[in-house]
Amino acid sequence: MSLKENEILAQIAQLIASLPSDYLLQPDLMTKDQIREWHESRNTQLLIAECWEAKFIVKEGDPIAIALDKKEISKHKYELIWLTVDRYKAQWELGILAEPYLKKAHSALQYISCYANKFPTPISQLWNKFFKTIFIKDYPFKSSYDLFVNSLEEEVNGSFSWCLRPYYDVTIKKWAKGIKQLIRIFEQEKPEELYTQQTPIEVENLKSNFGWDKLEFSWMGMTLIVCQFAVLSDPLLRTKLIQYYKLLQETFKLAATISRKLPGFAWKRGKVVYASEKGGVYPED
Repeated sequence: MSLKENEILAQIAQLIASLPSDYLLQPDLMTKDQIREWHESRNTQLLIAECWEAKFIVKEGDPIAIALDKKEISKHKYELIWLTVDRYKAQWELGILAEPYLKKAHSALQYISCYANKFPTPISQLWNKFFKTIFIKDYPFKSSYDLFVNSLEEEVNGSFSWCLRPYYDVTIKKWAKGIKQLIRIFEQEKPEELYTQQTPIEVENLKSNFGWDKLEFSWMGMTLIVCQFAVLSDPLLRTKLIQYYKLLQETFKLAATISRKLPGFAWKRGKVVYASEKGGVYPED
């Protein structure tokens, strides 16, 4: 391993350990539940960072084995942490190859945005929801590392930020159904095609299970879309994309297993409230 590569891996470890971002922790403006949520998320990221260092920098040891033995973390969390380490690495390597294609796609979509007012209504609605504010701005990344930083911040800060909204419900049963549907999609994929066409009903079910109204633009999501086209002429990118999707599939499967024992919950004005066993009704304040 070159010195530069080792420095980048160490820099990524520091990035992982710094999330969710410090600016999101504002004790004077947050409830006890929100403060606890931030610290729990940060502690998990610290464990992931330790495992990243052990696997890719030091290349020995298992820094969370003792925590597992002492039952400080569950077996499922232990497995999810190590799976996340591998997924982050695949995401980093994918981004190195994909970022130049993403930059070109951004330039093309900036040009297309000039004609957005002539789009058919369904495409126009999709454009306005996800892309309009993004593609009227300059391309935001100077390197693949910048893209990777953004993708991790989107994931970790985004998940934490649920608790900062006035109301955000996490319907575990619907979420689990959506996860199972994604797993089926991955399992149906053939070597010659990375994306399996879904029926309109399947698309609507997926949108319902994951909450279409809650979805926002994601640079990682945009990267994966761009990759679907770029892999047609880039075999190495295709290999990295398949590797990433396999790890994503494993993550979905483990998440589905973990979710079986979790109740639905919601964030209401900074407090977490759990759904009742019957009907998933949230109690009133």
